[in-house]
Amino acid sequence: DRPLQLCTITLESGDESLSHTTDTSYDLHILDQPYPTCSIQAKTMYGALYALTTLAQLCDITETESEINLAKISDIPRFPFRGLLVDTARHFLPVDYVKRIIDIMALHKLNVLHWHIVDSESFPCQSQTFPNLTAQGAFHPKAVYSTDDMKGVVAYAKTRGVVVMPEFDIPGHGSWGKGYPDLMGCPTVLDPTNDDVYTFLTDFLKEMAGIFESEFIFLGGDEVDTSCWLKNQKISAWLHDHNMTDKELFGYFWQQVSSEVLPQLEGKTVGVWQSDKLEIDPKLLPSGSFGNVWQSPKKMADVIDAGMPVVLSGTWYLDQENPETAAGPCMEYAWQQTWKCMYVRVPDSAPSLLRCEAPILETRRV
Repeated sequence: DRPLQLCTITLESGDESLSHTTDTSYDLHILDQPYPTCSIQAKTMYGALYALTTLAQLCDITETESEINLAKISDIPRFPFRGLLVDTARHFLPVDYVKRIIDIMALHKLNVLHWHIVDSESFPCQSQTFPNLTAQGAFHPKAVYSTDDMKGVVAYAKTRGVVVMPEFDIPGHGSWGKGYPDLMGCPTVLDPTNDDVYTFLTDFLKEMAGIFESEFIFLGGDEVDTSCWLKNQKISAWLHDHNMTDKELFGYFWQQVSSEVLPQLEGKTVGVWQSDKLEIDPKLLPSGSFGNVWQSPKKMADVIDAGMPVVLSGTWYLDQENPETAAGPCMEYAWQQTWKCMYVRVPDSAPSLLRCEAPILETRRV
């Protein structure tokens, strides 16, 4: 038997730009007649990268010999957005560990790292504009991602076909106040009545947009106890003067973000969490914003009908069972047989899902 000595790669385009919609389709042929040959045809370099990944996975290697399985494969992703969420706010992870996660994502052809980089527990994301965010908000001075660290992660991910989408939760889930307490209306919730909040968010998010090349920026928006604003005398008086409730103030906040902050972010697409309560009215967000359904998949249709593309996460929390039902083969927050829950939850091609511009899978939490 003659060994396979080379593989010919043909690209239709040399474009190195990367987004979740980049064409990563490919054809891979490994034949043995009339002699061993390998050929890859792809639209882009990222399709070729996927083909080479598949080629490596077709190799059988033992201690004494190696062989490669013959194949004729035409492959195209079913979902354009295939993500993994990593939370480094509650548990700081070193940069090398984040890069190792990206390596593993690339092996499984996942293409979006949803980097939940900050939360109420800590603020490890360095800002040159607002240095007190990490100075006062990080767990430790060494538990900080510098500007160069974050740019390095973005560049590292791009060479592996992975887009990095940062998450900066507003108005809740926030540790903004550890460095800038005047921004807060409650311990972990911003003050929507303070005009300085929108100036701050504009300046901070513009800085982050220069670090993260992704077309996406994720702004959270879930699990906000709006009643805490009523306990703030200044905000309570503002509500009285404007004949507004705390729930309406939540909507006002997103109106202000959409009109004052987001137009400054040079075309970034916004993502927000959507629970079973559908807390954020899609009409308050710019066209094209997407909702990440983190509870029941049954809520996908409601979000899509409201005009938002959908990311589905609720079925694939790696640390708990499917939240659709209290019963099932998995125990909540237990690893035993978790895969049995994960593999049986596959979005079908129902019309309600196909109306979504980007029907998305996102596995959450490491």
